[in-house]
Amino acid sequence: MLFCWLKISLEVLFCRSRQEKTIFMDINKFTHKSQEAIKAAQELALSKNQQQVDTFHLLSVLMSQSESIVPTILQKMEVNISDLQKDVENEIEKLPKVS
Repeated sequence: MLFCWLKISLEVLFCRSRQEKTIFMDINKFTHKSQEAIKAAQELALSKNQQQVDTFHLLSVLMSQSESIVPTILQKMEVNISDLQKDVENEIEKLPKVS
């Protein structure tokens, strides 16, 4: 349940509709830290040979950044972050790869 909620919340952040229609965003309107997280998510996707950045990439990055508020929020919700990180990594591995 939490996993689905986090994914939906991140999809709203990325302005993606249910039909997977992507709306381009102006990265300059984001804070510096947000820009860093988005760039790190892009780098993660590239390192996995994936041509599309998914909300799972961003969630993975946000959970691993010490300066991110995400780990603090998850801890207050009593979420096991390492279990969630493993679940997110499994979902990332399921995403299509470029050969």
